[in-house]
Amino acid sequence: MRTTKSPDRWFSVLRIAVLGVLVSIGAYYEYSSSLVTVYMAVPTVLTILAALLYIPKQTASIVTNKAIFIALLSIIVFSLQPLIYPKFVGQALSIDALTTTGPMAAAFYQTTWVGGALLGVMLIVYVWIAYSQKRLPATGEATLPGSGSHLA
Repeated sequence: MRTTKSPDRWFSVLRIAVLGVLVSIGAYYEYSSSLVTVYMAVPTVLTILAALLYIPKQTASIVTNKAIFIALLSIIVFSLQPLIYPKFVGQALSIDALTTTGPMAAAFYQTTWVGGALLGVMLIVYVWIAYSQKRLPATGEATLPGSGSHLA
């Protein structure tokens, strides 16, 4: 059982979060020192905030909520993209020069449409299964909706 009075819990969660942030910043610096800018403050603060919210029992349920965790993780990861996207290969090659013209642009749009369609299909299947599971009787057996066959 987790309590907020354990100082070991405080320090272990914060140590791991701070260590992860330092390793991340170090990796960005080793890749290119120009990537370590003030923009690094956004993921750093959000990572430390998530660790601090996890420590007290009253707020741990916020961070352990899957939807909130994924949203927070997405914000942390995508807040790093402005550091990398405009330039690539040591800040020398513009990605826009490669991806927004000619065949690469067509491939980009095709990949986007196919990926979006697959995502839509998977989301429909997920919602269908989740909705069907709510309608199952409380027998403890799972069945495929509409088929009557039992799942192993």
